[in-house]
Amino acid sequence: MEPQSQVSPLAWVEVIGRRGEVRARHAVTAWPCRVGRGYDMEVILDDPHVASCHAILDRGADGQITISAPDTHNGIQQGMPGKRLKRLAPQTSRCLGR
Repeated sequence: MEPQSQVSPLAWVEVIGRRGEVRARHAVTAWPCRVGRGYDMEVILDDPHVASCHAILDRGADGQITISAPDTHNGIQQGMPGKRLKRLAPQTSRCLGR
């Protein structure tokens, strides 16, 4: 059996609980990275207030990571549905769902 090659993460997405604890950590291994409730998402969130595809993380040609919300009801805190938030700095937090 051949060993599987491991892909180094490009970034990490952490799911933070209500008390600030890390509940899950997901490696981003390719851009774009889709986040939502759907089983075809790269990061799956178990939250009834999150859409099937709730947010898309991407890295632009300039190296900046952006987050956008497809047509969702709740959107992304500090942003409007469909609005692109530019230049997510390391350690940036955004609230999806509740």
